[in-house]
Amino acid sequence: MKAVVLKQYGGVEHFHLVEKHEIIEPKAGQVLIRIRAVGFNPVDYKIRKGNFGGDVPRILGADFAGDCSL
Repeated sequence: MKAVVLKQYGGVEHFHLVEKHEIIEPKAGQVLIRIRAVGFNPVDYKIRKGNFGGDVPRILGADFAGDCSL
């Protein structure tokens, strides 16, 4: 699995491509989605700048499309 991880707030130089990231097994009532495309939207930009606070590292890209199996 690949993920773009934000290791500290600021510019795009803080983005890091991680080749393997922990895959969490779905629990009852949840699904596992194989993500095919992800978008970087204004909320991600504001998170990157640190506008909402919170802990880093963070994975950005909450808008996505993919396949799921039940």
